[in-house]
Amino acid sequence: MTGISFEVELDDVAAAERLRVMVAAMDNPAGFYRQVGALLLDATQQRFKREQGPDGQSWAPLSSRTVKARLRAGKSGEGILRLRGLLYGSLNVESSSEEVRVGTPVVYAAIHQFGGTIQRQGGKGKIYRGLNRDGSVGRRFVKKRLKRKVETEVDIPAYQITIPARPSLGASRQDQNDILATAL
Repeated sequence: MTGISFEVELDDVAAAERLRVMVAAMDNPAGFYRQVGALLLDATQQRFKREQGPDGQSWAPLSSRTVKARLRAGKSGEGILRLRGLLYGSLNVESSSEEVRVGTPVVYAAIHQFGGTIQRQGGKGKIYRGLNRDGSVGRRFVKKRLKRKVETEVDIPAYQITIPARPSLGASRQDQNDILATAL
């Protein structure tokens, strides 16, 4: 699995030791790890639906700019990290007799998990403005497919995008309790 995955360490030292002993005593722990993977995958999917991290904190809301851009594109202004469903749909589990990994191969998953700033380089772009009835160039932007338009090349300055952390991968305290219960 490329992309992002996580490692779970139980907060309770005694519980972690009990789990280690239980797994060591299993003849074939592959089934246990498969069950843990299913449990953690389900928990991660539920966090996407609730829009909150493993610690129970709600994700940062979408910026008003993002909501406006989505609405202009005819999309829903709601649903954090679920516009097209690529990230959610890519969540997967890999398990063996030694470990389980829950993660996603989607490259941009890390920036959403941890947050950060993306530097965008400047460049060239095109804008399209409509023509008035008298043939003069209008002040309104129009879509590229419109027949009566004027295309203008413009310089786009460099800019940055700051994305807040919206963690979905990880194990909540309840997930840790469920892992222990699975081992029993």
